[in-house]
Amino acid sequence: MYRIAVCDDEHIFLDSISEMLSCIMSSNKIAYTIDKYNSGKQLIDDLQMQPHRYDLLLIDIILINENGIDIAKQLRALKNNITIIFVTSSEDYLLEGYEVEPSGYIIKPPDINKLEQAVMKAYRKLKHDSLVICTADAISKFSFDEIMYIEVLNKKLIMYLSNNRSVEFQMPLNQVIPKLPPDRFIQCHRSYIVSISAIFSIKRYEIILNNYQKIPVSKRKYKSIQEALLHYAVSL
Repeated sequence: MYRIAVCDDEHIFLDSISEMLSCIMSSNKIAYTIDKYNSGKQLIDDLQMQPHRYDLLLIDIILINENGIDIAKQLRALKNNITIIFVTSSEDYLLEGYEVEPSGYIIKPPDINKLEQAVMKAYRKLKHDSLVICTADAISKFSFDEIMYIEVLNKKLIMYLSNNRSVEFQMPLNQVIPKLPPDRFIQCHRSYIVSISAIFSIKRYEIILNNYQKIPVSKRKYKSIQEALLHYAVSL
């Protein structure tokens, strides 16, 4: 499910962009939801409560008493890595907007072909660069870059992230392994998967991570971890 938010204080554009997005998602056979906001404040409030509520945000830059770029900066300050596409009637803000690393810009009135190009680019990047975990309670998305390692402990899957945060899920490790790119992650122990880029060094039989944490390496996996780390270093 691709979850989209559209924020625009002009109802005609809020509705037309949402309708275009529905056509784009349907024609590409992508399951989706679209929520509409006419206030950046309400959007921020919702994302403070549910940081991973949306995969994509399309937001107008010029809002009544608000600025879409300022809203985006607040989201980034909250460590929210939602993909952002700015919608604007003026090109004057393009350079300023790059500070929050938007995926693209759409000039009003939006052209559906250009909108489709921008949205599908964001969708393909999400599929390529993120781990999506679905549980009965929520859908959570994590960038591969932020995952340091994953541990299974007492039937809980614990994911440790680069911002010193950890999240827990009730699921077995073998449900996650197929979703991780093998050139970026490797199982070093029956209870651990580690991001190769997070490894600082390896010695018999433990891995030292970039933050100086230590995780175990099984004897059976030791050689393959060494080879994976060497291959990763050579490919940089």
